[in-house]
This record gives sequence, C-alpha cells and structure tokens, in this order.
Amino acid sequence: MGEYRYAIVELPPSPYAHDLQEVLAFVFDIGVNLAGCTGEQVAQAFMASGLAEEFEKQNPVYVAGKSSYDLLRIMLPLLPCDEVPAPELRYDRTPDFWAGWALAQYQMTTGCSYRSIFATATYDEIRSMYWPLHEAPESKFVAIFDEMRTERAKATNLRTLREAAGLSQSQLAKASGVGVRSIQLYEQRQKDINKAQGIALYRLSRALRCTMEQLLERWPQLAQLNDSKKLSEKKREQLFEPICQAAVAYGIGQADCGEIDQLNILNATFLAMSRAVQKLEENFSLHPDILLVDGNRDPKIMQPTQTVIKGDANSAAIAAASVLAKVTRDHQLLQLDALYPQYGFAKHKGYPTKLHYERIEQFGVCPQHRLSFLKKILNRG
Repeated sequence: MGEYRYAIVELPPSPYAHDLQEVLAFVFDIGVNLAGCTGEQVAQAFMASGLAEEFEKQNPVYVAGKSSYDLLRIMLPLLPCDEVPAPELRYDRTPDFWAGWALAQYQMTTGCSYRSIFATATYDEIRSMYWPLHEAPESKFVAIFDEMRTERAKATNLRTLREAAGLSQSQLAKASGVGVRSIQLYEQRQKDINKAQGIALYRLSRALRCTMEQLLERWPQLAQLNDSKKLSEKKREQLFEPICQAAVAYGIGQADCGEIDQLNILNATFLAMSRAVQKLEENFSLHPDILLVDGNRDPKIMQPTQTVIKGDANSAAIAAASVLAKVTRDHQLLQLDALYPQYGFAKHKGYPTKLHYERIEQFGVCPQHRLSFLKKILNRG
C-alpha cells in the first residue's frame, strides 16, 4: 500500500473561504443537533447529493448563495429525517459545528476530496478531535489529520505482525480462534481493531507473540498518552476528554480513607478496581473480556486477568486509565481544598509533602485523612 502525497501550493485566499466553512459547519451542527441525524448520515448525504463536489469547486451558488438550511433541504431525500427544522439562530459552537469547520479547512488547504477525507476517518473520529483541538490553530488539525492519512495509507499493525510471523490470514484465524473475516476487516480498516473485544485481541496477540497494544492503531489525539506521572497536569487535563471519547467504555472506582485504614492500601486498591469493573456494567452494560492490571498482583476480580509490570508505561490501556484516575482524584482534591483551605490540598494534591505534614501538625487531621498513614505524626502528641 502506498502513501498519500500531495503538494500544498500557496494561493490567494478565496473570497468564499469563510462563508464555505461557516455554512458547512452549520450543516453538521443543525443536521445532528436539530434534525436528529448522526454525523455519519449527514456526511454521506453531503457527498451523495453532489454538494461535496460543489464545495470542492467553491461554487458560490452553494457556498455563499445558500444557507445551511437550504443545503439540508437538498440533502433531505438522503437523510433519515422527515423534514428540515425551522431556521433559528445558533449561537453555541458545538463539537459538530467545529467538525464541519475543520473539514472545510482541511479540504481547502490540501485539495483532497471529501470522499478521500472520509475514507481516512469516520465522522465520529473527526468529531472526537474537538478535545482539545477546538482551542488550537486550524493548522494543528490539518497537520494531525495529515499524519493520520499518511499512517493509515500504510499496512495495519495486524497485517505487519502477521506477515512478519509468516502466517496467512487463514493460518492466523486457525491459530488464534478469531474468524478469518474479522481479520480481513481489521486489516482493511473496515472494522476498527481499537474497538475489538478484549478476548479477540488477547488471542491474536498470543498467536502472533506480541502485546495487545502492538495490534492497536494509533489515535492521533492520544499520541502523547503516557504514564500519568510523566505528564504535566495541563497535558493530563487535555487528554481526559479524548480518552473518554476514544474508549469503548470506562469506569472509575474508588475506596475511601476509612476503607483503606480497615483493609490496608493493597486490598483497598483491589476493592477500587472491582468497583471500576462494576461501573462498566452499570454505565455501559459491558463486562470486560480481559482485565489488565498494573503491577504483579492479581486482584482476583475476574478471569482472564493479565498483570503487566510497569503497565502504565507499557500498556496504552493502563496509561489511559491512569490519566482518568489521576485527573478525577485531582479534581476531588480541589473540592477538598475548598472545604479545608488550611491544608493546601490544591498545592500538594494529598501527597506526603513537607507542606502537607506541616499543616497537619498545625491544624490536626480532617475527616478525609488516612489515619493509618499518619501514625507517626499522631503518636507524637
């Protein structure tokens, strides 16, 4: 498979550029949020109606002479809704508005057709880049999407690993127990391997003698994902929403200070893990196929479980979980800081720093302090 190559030629700015971006942004915004269509349905209707080609030519009849509502009426026979909603002023700039704006920007910058753009990524993938790219220059989206197109023009990780192992698709299917048709669809990117069932990834990784993460395709918006301890607070905050968007499901479990004092830190951690699994079932009606655990201790929550030494550095799934957990905890510490400002929780985030110890000695403990950890200080009195 080859790479996409094109030249960007500096041309005078189009007099219709802003109109084009705004009208397409509102087509997606109104189509999704008022007409009740999915973004993918709007995208397919936009292309099938011939409007995409008119926008590529920057035909003023369509990009400047018609409103977003006019364009949706042209697309209506291709949409699942019965009518286009009545016009109304739209002040909110939704993620769907941003997606339409970014799509128009990319097409005008590169000259790529909309069909080529949507052959690279689904509408939902593009929309998920809203966090945090809606605050970045438009050129940032162009650069990241360029990288995605180049990456996806290459063979998938699954195909590369399969060929390196000297296996045909049929042989891999027999060795792994994963259907040959699923393997074909994953390699053609017609099925997203990042959303494959955990047990399928586990079986493929065993057959190919690789890690499950090596099978996954990279999400550009998660390119800087790493162990949460190695990321700045700002970067963790920026990654939180993209992780939630990219994840098939996620759950956050907790154990309070009383449970830690009663059970010890290790068993309380296992309790929090089991609650996180319960959250998957409660919020997403999903039971995981396999549990990846950072470290070398099996919490005995479910089978199969795979422990991963230094998992937050070696597993993308564990790294993503560590970011969600850290950001959630930091937010809770900010709330505690508002309740107990004398302890400086906003500064030390509850960690055993010199400042934290000094404040405990000065003001005593609050209900949220873990007494078993503070025995030395408490015994001084």
